[in-house]
Amino acid sequence: MLTFPEKYRIQLAPPWPQTVEGENGVFVFNSPWGPVRCIAASGDGWDHVSVSHPDKIPNWEIMCRVKAMFFGGSRTAMQLHPPEVDYVNCHQFVLHLWAPLEGEIPRPPNWMV
Repeated sequence: MLTFPEKYRIQLAPPWPQTVEGENGVFVFNSPWGPVRCIAASGDGWDHVSVSHPDKIPNWEIMCRVKAMFFGGSRTAMQLHPPEVDYVNCHQFVLHLWAPLEGEIPRPPNWMV
């Protein structure tokens, strides 16, 4: 299950649904590169966090911080590169982290990573 960093939770103006502590929602934190917005949700068998920046693609450090905040240090999360036919791009400066709610993501041996 996702961990929700409540100190970064924001409420959006209607008509967006309001979220409550411990549930899916929108979170914003400051980084050296400016504000980072995360939309976190659990459902349909997956934990998912989208990570966006206003004017650049989130870098490795930002993605590592978000992974730690939402998934913790001992859980594996992944960025997914599906077949091109399944590409969806609604925001040019967003990346995603995914983890299944049940089971583990297969990984290569540690020496290969």
